[in-house]
Amino acid sequence: MVDELGTQRYPIIIRNISALGLGFDSDESSLVGEHLLLQFEIEGQKFEAETLVRHSARLITEAAGFGNGVEFINASKKLMDYVNSMDPGTDSWDRPADL
Repeated sequence: MVDELGTQRYPIIIRNISALGLGFDSDESSLVGEHLLLQFEIEGQKFEAETLVRHSARLITEAAGFGNGVEFINASKKLMDYVNSMDPGTDSWDRPADL
Protein backbone atom coordinates (compact mmCIF):
# COMPACT_ATOMS: atom_id res chain seq x y z
CA MET A 1 0.00 0.00 0.00
CA VAL A 2 1.44 3.34 -1.07
CA ASP A 3 0.48 6.82 0.16
CA GLU A 4 -0.11 9.88 -2.02
CA LEU A 5 3.64 10.72 -1.91
CA GLY A 6 4.63 7.28 -3.17
CA THR A 7 5.93 6.06 0.20
CA GLN A 8 5.09 2.48 1.11
CA ARG A 9 2.80 2.54 4.16
CA TYR A 10 2.61 -1.20 4.74
CA PRO A 11 3.15 -4.42 2.79
CA ILE A 12 0.28 -6.47 1.38
CA ILE A 13 -0.11 -10.09 0.32
CA ILE A 14 -2.30 -10.60 -2.75
CA ARG A 15 -4.66 -13.55 -2.26
CA ASN A 16 -6.71 -13.38 -5.47
CA ILE A 17 -7.24 -11.15 -8.47
CA SER A 18 -9.78 -10.75 -11.25
CA ALA A 19 -10.69 -8.14 -13.85
CA LEU A 20 -12.84 -6.31 -11.28
CA GLY A 21 -10.50 -6.16 -8.30
CA LEU A 22 -8.40 -8.10 -5.85
CA GLY A 23 -8.24 -9.50 -2.35
CA PHE A 24 -5.25 -8.95 -0.10
CA ASP A 25 -4.07 -9.50 3.46
CA SER A 26 -2.22 -6.90 5.50
CA ASP A 27 -1.30 -6.07 9.08
CA GLU A 28 -3.34 -2.85 8.79
CA SER A 29 -7.08 -2.45 8.37
CA SER A 30 -8.62 -0.35 5.63
CA LEU A 31 -11.76 1.75 5.74
CA VAL A 32 -14.66 0.79 3.49
CA GLY A 33 -14.87 3.51 0.84
CA GLU A 34 -11.19 4.44 1.21
CA HIS A 35 -9.18 4.98 -1.99
CA LEU A 36 -5.88 3.09 -2.03
CA LEU A 37 -2.98 3.12 -4.47
CA LEU A 38 -1.64 -0.43 -4.51
CA GLN A 39 1.75 -1.46 -5.83
CA PHE A 40 2.28 -5.21 -5.74
CA GLU A 41 4.05 -8.16 -7.31
CA ILE A 42 2.59 -11.37 -8.75
CA GLU A 43 4.74 -14.10 -10.23
CA GLY A 44 7.73 -11.73 -10.47
CA GLN A 45 5.82 -8.95 -12.26
CA LYS A 46 5.18 -5.56 -10.63
CA PHE A 47 1.79 -3.88 -10.98
CA GLU A 48 -0.03 -0.75 -9.83
CA ALA A 49 -3.72 0.09 -9.46
CA GLU A 50 -5.92 2.77 -7.93
CA THR A 51 -8.60 0.99 -5.92
CA LEU A 52 -11.67 1.46 -3.73
CA VAL A 53 -12.01 -0.60 -0.54
CA ARG A 54 -15.21 -2.67 -0.57
CA HIS A 55 -14.59 -4.73 2.59
CA SER A 56 -12.03 -5.16 5.37
CA ALA A 57 -12.20 -7.57 8.29
CA ARG A 58 -9.91 -9.09 10.89
CA LEU A 59 -8.69 -12.54 9.87
CA ILE A 60 -9.72 -15.15 12.44
CA THR A 61 -7.68 -18.01 10.95
CA GLU A 62 -4.38 -16.09 11.02
CA ALA A 63 -2.29 -14.99 14.01
CA ALA A 64 -2.95 -11.35 13.11
CA GLY A 65 -3.97 -9.20 10.22
CA PHE A 66 -6.85 -8.16 8.03
CA GLY A 67 -8.43 -9.44 4.85
CA ASN A 68 -9.36 -6.71 2.39
CA GLY A 69 -11.25 -6.58 -0.88
CA VAL A 70 -10.87 -3.74 -3.35
CA GLU A 71 -12.43 -2.76 -6.66
CA PHE A 72 -10.21 -1.42 -9.43
CA ILE A 73 -10.85 2.23 -10.24
CA ASN A 74 -7.86 2.75 -12.51
CA ALA A 75 -5.72 -0.30 -13.20
CA SER A 76 -2.62 -0.09 -15.36
CA LYS A 77 -2.72 -1.51 -18.88
CA LYS A 78 0.02 -3.93 -17.85
CA LEU A 79 -2.18 -5.27 -15.03
CA MET A 80 -5.25 -5.66 -17.23
CA ASP A 81 -3.14 -7.41 -19.91
CA TYR A 82 -1.93 -9.82 -17.20
CA VAL A 83 -5.46 -10.52 -15.94
CA ASN A 84 -6.73 -11.00 -19.51
CA SER A 85 -3.87 -13.43 -20.25
CA MET A 86 -4.96 -15.85 -17.51
CA ASP A 87 -6.20 -19.28 -18.53
CA PRO A 88 -9.59 -18.83 -20.27
CA GLY A 89 -11.01 -21.55 -18.01
CA THR A 90 -10.61 -19.28 -14.98
CA ASP A 91 -11.61 -15.73 -14.21
CA SER A 92 -9.20 -15.16 -11.32
CA TRP A 93 -5.84 -16.04 -9.85
CA ASP A 94 -5.56 -17.42 -6.33
CA ARG A 95 -2.32 -17.42 -4.36
CA PRO A 96 -1.28 -20.99 -3.51
CA ALA A 97 -2.03 -21.72 0.14
CA ASP A 98 1.56 -22.73 0.91
CA LEU A 99 3.10 -19.35 -0.06
